[in-house]
Amino acid sequence: MTLDNKMVVAYDEASEAGRAREAFLRVAAAALMTGAVLSLIFQRLVVPEQSVRAVGPVMIIGVILVSHYLMTQGRQRAALYLMVAGNWCALTVVVALTNGVHAPMISAYPVLILATGWLIGAHAALYMAGLTVAVTIGLALAEFNGLLILLDKTPIALRTAMQIFVYVIAAVLVFYAMRSMHRREERLRQVHQALMQRTMELSVSQEELSAAQAVAKMGSLVYDFSSGTADFSAETGRILGVGPEALQNRKPDLSRVHREDRVHVQQAYDAALSGKPFDIEYRVLLGDGVRTVRSKGDVTCAADGSPLKALATVQDITERKIIEVALLTAKAEAEQANRAKSSFLAAVTHDLGQPISAIALMIDVLEQSAQEVPRKLVHNMQVCVREMSGMLADLMEISKLDAGVALPSFSDWSVQDILAAIVSVHVESARKKGVQLYLRHTDAWTYTDRKLLQRLVGNLVSNAIRYTNAGSVMVACRWHGGKRWIEVWDTGIGIAQDQLNRVFEEFAQVNRDEKAAGSGLGLSIVAKTSQLLGLEIRCRSNLGRGSMFAVELPAERSRAISLPPEMPLPERPGRIGLVEDNPFLLESLIFALEAKGHQVVAASTASELLKQMGEQRLDALISDYHLGSGETGADVIDAVRLVCGSQMPCLIITADSRVEHRRTLATRRVSVMQKPLNFNDILAFVHKATDHDKPDAVTDDGQGGS
Repeated sequence: MTLDNKMVVAYDEASEAGRAREAFLRVAAAALMTGAVLSLIFQRLVVPEQSVRAVGPVMIIGVILVSHYLMTQGRQRAALYLMVAGNWCALTVVVALTNGVHAPMISAYPVLILATGWLIGAHAALYMAGLTVAVTIGLALAEFNGLLILLDKTPIALRTAMQIFVYVIAAVLVFYAMRSMHRREERLRQVHQALMQRTMELSVSQEELSAAQAVAKMGSLVYDFSSGTADFSAETGRILGVGPEALQNRKPDLSRVHREDRVHVQQAYDAALSGKPFDIEYRVLLGDGVRTVRSKGDVTCAADGSPLKALATVQDITERKIIEVALLTAKAEAEQANRAKSSFLAAVTHDLGQPISAIALMIDVLEQSAQEVPRKLVHNMQVCVREMSGMLADLMEISKLDAGVALPSFSDWSVQDILAAIVSVHVESARKKGVQLYLRHTDAWTYTDRKLLQRLVGNLVSNAIRYTNAGSVMVACRWHGGKRWIEVWDTGIGIAQDQLNRVFEEFAQVNRDEKAAGSGLGLSIVAKTSQLLGLEIRCRSNLGRGSMFAVELPAERSRAISLPPEMPLPERPGRIGLVEDNPFLLESLIFALEAKGHQVVAASTASELLKQMGEQRLDALISDYHLGSGETGADVIDAVRLVCGSQMPCLIITADSRVEHRRTLATRRVSVMQKPLNFNDILAFVHKATDHDKPDAVTDDGQGGS
């Protein structure tokens, strides 16, 4: 039985005994008072001349009155002692005055002794019995030697009445005592049964708690600083790998703590001694390896600040720590892979951008100067180059989507212009497959990022053409469910219903057609782009009959003002500085600029350019950003502006698309143009740079001022 159970039993027994004692005292007081009054009345009627006989009843009445007063004051134990001692004294006086040992009242001694034993205890009953025997012997000897002044012989009627009173009172008290004992035994039996039931419940709860602690790998610990004893659960011992004797000490046992964590644990323990709560993690050395433990708890202190008791939990967090380390490692590897991929894409973009830019510039010059070359052929070459440039831009956009750095720029756009541009790019590929590509006219406008939406719908159109071997592909803007949607319909091979949910996964190519080339990234890019723009995608398909993919179209906000076509810029010859370390792109730029009448001072480094400039100033400077030997276009600009002035127009051409990089250059009034290059954008920059009748205006990607 636990200490708590023992305390409950003791409390219940004490309470039951107290209630029984108080009830018995009240009944005894009433019975004795009744008997004393009747005895006094009967004595006065039978032997009125023997007034001394009234001493006994009067004493009993006085004892009962004082005892009742003590009980009303809550002093039951004092009332009990007074009633026992007072009645014994009154009984002794009555016996001494009424015929000694021959007095009928002497038969009340056994009843009084039994009541004393039941109410106070066995020792008190023994003392009273010994005292009673001694007094009785003394009275007998005194009577034999004629020392007692005895009254006349007690009348038979009085003797009989007194004996009846004694027996009735004794019977009442014994009956009530037996009934009280029976009730007490029944109450104790009920309490015992309840305690047994509670003990069983606590035992089950303890087992369940131990099982729960084992599952959670968390134990509990209580440490008493005054006695230096610890009480902890089995799970705590398992976690720490110790027995109860290991914690019977005011100082922590650091022998099992990992060497690197011992100072940390000692500091936490010292702080806990001052009453501060603690929550620490440390490693424990066990036979099967190293275990990571978290200990958390509070310390109760006395008024003087000394620690009294500590209550703590101990949890095994080894598995969690292993998972955390694995997650951190995986995250680091993923970040490293992402950086490597970004570096690879940047290198590929830079390396591919150089020849594509050179080809684009040469074609632009060829179109404007070679009259004998068929215009249609030149146009087709331009379309191919633009498609290559678009593919390169797509590659960069995919990397931005994966890295989460693509930031949409929203404005109002004509849906017809967006769809017409998409169809013009894909009409040739559709014609080669014998597929009719239709565009249904629309007057709708939308508020979105044109580049991202155009790439999204373009992927849908390209996918539709790829998987349509005969028939048609139609692009239309329609209402559905209260919203406008751009829908792409095809009569291709279709998709099975159970495969529709997989088509937006990366590299997923359900119902693969051997004639349809592709990596399986198109619809994955569509899903990522739509998520970036906050647009909904829906689709439906019938196997062997075709598919329909649709993208939600946001409503317009403010209609853009249609501007008349921009007039060709007049050519104004200027002296242009050109720095490029790629010989092919350098020669292409020189040829293109000189074909427009400009004088070009070309070099591959800043020092070489300054040497070729001589004393003449430049009207504008065009430089690649990444040059050889770690030199950058920013270094070239700083060197040239020292000679030509800080306001000289400068243009950086680069394949680096980082936003912070462009912002840094913009703060220095430097325009930035992204590779692959468009020669008309370069001409626009040169025109504004050499137009001395207007204020300086430089462009960023040919779209606006810096």
